[in-house]
Amino acid sequence: MDLQFISCTEFIDNKKKLILASIIFLLVIISWLGILDYASYDYLEGSLFSALSSYAVSRTLNGIISVLQSSTLSVGIAAISVGELLDPVNDIVEKFSELLMLSIASIVIQKVLLSIVSSVFFKGLLTFSGLAVLSSLSFKKSPYSQLLIRSFIVLAFFRLSLSLMIILNSVVDNSFLASQVTANYENVQGATRELDSLKQEHITQQKMQKKLEHELVGSRLQREILNENLALEIKARHKLHSQVNSKRQEIERYKSKLQTFDRYNVFRTDTELSVKEHALAELFDLLEQSDERVENIKDSITAVDKLISYNENNLSEKANGLLDNISKTAKYLQTINLSEVKEKLDFIINNLLDLMTLYILKSIILPILFMFLLYKGASLLWYFN
Repeated sequence: MDLQFISCTEFIDNKKKLILASIIFLLVIISWLGILDYASYDYLEGSLFSALSSYAVSRTLNGIISVLQSSTLSVGIAAISVGELLDPVNDIVEKFSELLMLSIASIVIQKVLLSIVSSVFFKGLLTFSGLAVLSSLSFKKSPYSQLLIRSFIVLAFFRLSLSLMIILNSVVDNSFLASQVTANYENVQGATRELDSLKQEHITQQKMQKKLEHELVGSRLQREILNENLALEIKARHKLHSQVNSKRQEIERYKSKLQTFDRYNVFRTDTELSVKEHALAELFDLLEQSDERVENIKDSITAVDKLISYNENNLSEKANGLLDNISKTAKYLQTINLSEVKEKLDFIINNLLDLMTLYILKSIILPILFMFLLYKGASLLWYFN
């Protein structure tokens, strides 16, 4: 009877040793193959890309809102700053960006730790510990078996727990969180594209306004120059008129001194009179040219005045737009009522809050939770005889 009991006990002990040896062999093989490591690394790469994409969208959204905050929306006779409506969104975006930086840091830390524990050093250390345990199991009563087994549990925890934690996190993420993250991300990205088109329109209008202002300054300067030229030309024309009158009087005086016969003798050649009449003709030509220049300057002034009036009217419309339609943002917001504007902004805020919650859950809370559960499991094995 005692022999049967001893034989049964030895059989159970051998079975336990065989199971333990199989587990050790399996863990060492998994460690060297790196199956868990590759799956974990792929998940971390995808998570990092997703977080970086969300961060890029958040920074873009923050820049767009900063530009649009200078716009004004008119509601009836009152003017509401678009910045007041966008302030809550901007605050949420800034908090979201900070959270994403924390999430990105968490993912990068996990990648660094994964590269450390999956190194050849840890693989070799776990293999050596496993061989030591298997060697101790070959003896019936080894005083160091329990210590070696616990050492192997510690090394196996350090070597594989991070990969297991990441894989468990990926299972939960892909099963429950990924679709929500994608949906909220697309909503925020769509709102960002919509606001970006408004921002570009706002910037375009600002450039147009500056262009009109520069053109207006240039036109006014050109008009001043033309007025100065006109004044000089009119003064020169008055001088030519005086010269023409003087030359006429000179010719009349010269003719009055001639004899009656000489005055009406067509066959007589009077060189001095011819010179005086030629000089008078040249003065008439100069006066005619001066008249043409005066008319051309006046036409130029008229054209510049029309351009100035056109630019002033456009700038006046821009200035009035500060009260009711300063930018495309205001135009867009005026096509819907204020409650719809608030609903749209609430929609953006809700999607950002959902994304914040999901990123906290998938990159911080769930990894800590799964690591804690793995630690408790390893603790149970530590105290298991």
